[in-house]
Amino acid sequence: MGLKHSLIGQFPWLLDRVNYVEQLAKLLPHFASKRNPWKIPITSRDLYDAIDAKEQRDYYNDRKRLCRSGGRNIWATEREARMKYLEPIVREIDGLLAVQDRVSILEVGCGNCINLIELTERYGDRIVLKGIDISSGRLNVARDYFGDRLVGIETWVESITDPTPDAQKAQYDLVFSMHCLEQIPYAAVQAVAGLWDRAISRVVMIEPVWEYARGAQRLKLVRDDYIRTLLPAVRYLGYPIQHEGPLGFESSQKNQSSLIILTKTDTRGE
Repeated sequence: MGLKHSLIGQFPWLLDRVNYVEQLAKLLPHFASKRNPWKIPITSRDLYDAIDAKEQRDYYNDRKRLCRSGGRNIWATEREARMKYLEPIVREIDGLLAVQDRVSILEVGCGNCINLIELTERYGDRIVLKGIDISSGRLNVARDYFGDRLVGIETWVESITDPTPDAQKAQYDLVFSMHCLEQIPYAAVQAVAGLWDRAISRVVMIEPVWEYARGAQRLKLVRDDYIRTLLPAVRYLGYPIQHEGPLGFESSQKNQSSLIILTKTDTRGE
């Protein structure tokens, strides 16, 4: 445990200030360098093509990281953190299953396939689960790592920023993304439209939202060229927002996620 975590980890306001200074210190030389910091589609693909099974290994160990829950700093494992992020998805699935026998679900940016594993082990054959990702390498790593645990879950390579094929339009009761759209700031409108086109009922996005980010998080969004126009893109497209706001849990003190839920067709009798 580092000095910062041990001495000021229990004081969120102080940690916010330390994080802000750290991000500012990283941002200034970042822009002084000759390297072009802005992402294009191939940037995100190449980034994830190079990843091995580290995400999966980290997920199944007991190491804890400093997180924030309900405004308080806490320690949580990777799995504990992800289960917190999955709670809004689970609530939507439970609501749909209350009025229909099976639910079809598509995860956009399924990558490491951990969400697919958790959801299929929770719901079994009550859901039809599929996933797409821009990185073939990342999907291959997940298939090798999980093996038979992914049997019955269809995944394929596709970019959500490309035009939606007719065969995929309005095919899934629920379409969701989790820390995926953050990597494609160059096409926020296209990405949100792609999620919307594929959904029958609900779109759920668990992503950074500039409007709800704290100071240090905004600096990180600029430095790493993460998405900063997600909410304006939704509003530009005119999609009805059922919910928007920061999540009560953050696995990263420097990259807070928010929750946006879009209602396309209300199939739950609400």
